[in-house]
Amino acid sequence: MTPDFTKDMVQRALDEGEITVYSSYPIKNWYWVTPSKMEAQAYAWWGKVYSKTVKLDDVAWVDELQWQYAKI
Repeated sequence: MTPDFTKDMVQRALDEGEITVYSSYPIKNWYWVTPSKMEAQAYAWWGKVYSKTVKLDDVAWVDELQWQYAKI
């Protein structure tokens, strides 16, 4: 994955049922998010990185680093 999103962090999220996600845009429903702050910073360049702690059920996993915030 990435240095800032490890297997242990995945397990903790599974145990707790929530995870902090990041984006180069304000996090709103149906926006793309990532569990990696480094990944979000790469998209933001020198701009702001936004974060939000969400329930795992509110995330549609596309792959290990690209998700969509999908609170229903």
